[in-house]
Amino acid sequence: MTTHRPVIVGTGIAGLWTAWRLASEGQATILVTKETLADSASAWAQGGIAVALGPGDSPSQHAADTLAASDGLADPEAVRILTSEGPDRVYELLALGARFDRGPEGRLRFGLEAAHTRARIIHAGGDQTGAALISCLAQVVRQHPLIELLEHTEVTSLLVENARVVGVIALPDGRESSAILAAAVVLATGGVGQLYAVTTNPKVATADGLALAHRVGARLRDLEFLQFHPTALHYSMGGIQTDLEGRASLAGLWAVGEVASTGVHGANRLASNSLLEGLVFADRAGRSIAAAIEPVALSAGGGGAAGAASNQVDTGADSSCEEIRREMREIMTGCVGVQRTETSLLHAEQELERLTRLAPVAAWRTHNQLLVARLITQAARRRRESRGGHRRLDYPPALKRESA
Repeated sequence: MTTHRPVIVGTGIAGLWTAWRLASEGQATILVTKETLADSASAWAQGGIAVALGPGDSPSQHAADTLAASDGLADPEAVRILTSEGPDRVYELLALGARFDRGPEGRLRFGLEAAHTRARIIHAGGDQTGAALISCLAQVVRQHPLIELLEHTEVTSLLVENARVVGVIALPDGRESSAILAAAVVLATGGVGQLYAVTTNPKVATADGLALAHRVGARLRDLEFLQFHPTALHYSMGGIQTDLEGRASLAGLWAVGEVASTGVHGANRLASNSLLEGLVFADRAGRSIAAAIEPVALSAGGGGAAGAASNQVDTGADSSCEEIRREMREIMTGCVGVQRTETSLLHAEQELERLTRLAPVAAWRTHNQLLVARLITQAARRRRESRGGHRRLDYPPALKRESA
């Protein structure tokens, strides 16, 4: 049994753009979302898109600002790609029908925000940029004949054969799970907001992609770096480690958007770079997948679903775990939140392990959230310094020596 179609999991700006780019290259795709096209963190994004298109600005200056904000951990090449390819992605958005705010003379209106040194933030509908862009792209995706959309469908595990991801186990709402074979799987599942008690993320931001990737052995990176404004969690800087074309460390697996760690943000995200990152690196992923795609053939015995969630059905066990998830969110907010210490992190690890033991085996959604919560906590314990979005009270930032 073979298939040429990639499967994209998640319908924020990165997932939608990946599907559109693949389709525009003539490649049919399957786009999976556990809710609807309107339910994503991108749709909730009230900030704009940072792009060096205004007078007196340049991609190199945008790159310098991004590197400065990253507290020394961003990948300069990833940042160069973000800022130099960003303008073309915005022009493509405009060609697809996206409408950004303009001044009286009809030109794009650029705002100055946060640590940017130039006015380079464009908005759509004021603070409705994310919703406006998702609405535009969702319409394009729904109408494209090469894109098959599966709404109200969860991915419970990844299929792996011969050290390669070859598909997913999909669970449609109210139906039985089934295998979908794929020449490539792209995770675009967003962030981790629902692991915390206070978050600006939507209810679908439950860290699914990180759990799926970790269970099959894909490398994760920089999970300890989280942004809180000032106490609620807009963003996760870390994620599934990828190369500059979105490839994860496991063959056949790709990641784009907030679930990915491209190296752009380092220890701290520069404001309004997130939507741009989703566009730029989703575009690179789509192009490279389209150029290299090959049909997947499973052996006669079929594929093996790696991880504890393989062949899961919805038993309803997660509905009985609301108290466990509430405790998890309180622990993460109190002990792995804005300020952390060895004592708080160790306490969090112990409590999260206790909650994991309490959760029924069949409650795979809850187990996924607890797994990623533990991974974040462990990463925060390992980083014995304060840097970017990671603040350790027991390791205060070194005082910067004033120049003579």
